[in-house]
Amino acid sequence: SGLIIDEAAVPVAPPVAALCGLAGLDPLLLACEGRIAAVVSPGAAGTAIEALRARDASPCVIGEMVEDHPGRVAVRTSAGTTRLVVLPEEDPLPRIC
Repeated sequence: SGLIIDEAAVPVAPPVAALCGLAGLDPLLLACEGRIAAVVSPGAAGTAIEALRARDASPCVIGEMVEDHPGRVAVRTSAGTTRLVVLPEEDPLPRIC
């Protein structure tokens, strides 16, 4: 199975979104310290979200597993289209540390 991410559900701070737009970067491909992506069964999503909230986190559901595009990640865009996430050949930004 594959994964489909709802672009509008991904929490990206407005300044980051603006900078990515100007620089032509995809925020899904940038490093973001202090974040975790967890895959849980649909029935456990509510429990997982509540457990994370109890630890002062800000969890959200950003996607779901689908039978389409096995082994790949796709994004449902705000324009209603779907695109596959393709990893860049090189880092889009140099690492400082």
